[in-house]
Amino acid sequence: MIDGDLGKHFDVELVGEDARQEPILQYSHENPNRTVVNPYIHFGQRSVWPRGLPLENVGEINHEEYYTEVFGGKQFIQQGISNGLPDVDSVYYFTRKTTLEPFDIRFDEHSPKVTLPQGMMVVIKFV
Repeated sequence: MIDGDLGKHFDVELVGEDARQEPILQYSHENPNRTVVNPYIHFGQRSVWPRGLPLENVGEINHEEYYTEVFGGKQFIQQGISNGLPDVDSVYYFTRKTTLEPFDIRFDEHSPKVTLPQGMMVVIKFV
């Protein structure tokens, strides 16, 4: 975790007086047919996709044109990403390098938090 401060990156107080009520960006739900997002794009990696993202959607997903806002404090499922070797699709691994040199993928640590509207899917890995 960047700088080791869990409370800086996640809402650790979800209920009660200490729950955050600051605005958080939310992916637009203007297009009701859009059901999948690639969060790596929001965090600065346009050509990387997470394991589990349907391959037919990889080339269709672009950077978000605009966001709406919601208030924080009620996002009970929260996911972070890691620099270095994030959880990316095996097709990505086998199509990006011809040697065995390690991957070192870096995300924009200044990108703001983002949420998903109801009915939208993003791939997450529970460890």
